[in-house]
Amino acid sequence: MLVWDEEPVIIDVGQTVRRSNPMAFSFLERDVENLVHFFKKFFPVEKDYVMKKLQEDEHEVC
Repeated sequence: MLVWDEEPVIIDVGQTVRRSNPMAFSFLERDVENLVHFFKKFFPVEKDYVMKKLQEDEHEVC
């Protein structure tokens, strides 16, 4: 993960699942929770905020 133009960018994703997978949203929440846990050491960030932003920007996800 890196920051480009003040936005986070994921440059390597080890595993993926289709959106149609019944567990997809749970996997996303778990991964966001892990990232937030790590980055909270450096700046204030909350899981709910990140999840909301991901859902707002859904059309931009490849």
